[in-house]
Amino acid sequence: MRDTVWSILLTQVPIAIACFLVARELRGIKTALEKIATLTEKLGKKE
Repeated sequence: MRDTVWSILLTQVPIAIACFLVARELRGIKTALEKIATLTEKLGKKE
């Protein structure tokens, strides 16, 4: 029983951490793309 619990924890925890890191990176990419879109719109209005 204990071996099963440890095997589940040792395989699932790294996956959960990786998913968290990917989600954080995607949020950063989304923010960067929104800033780029805003700046592009401002450049278009100036010309």
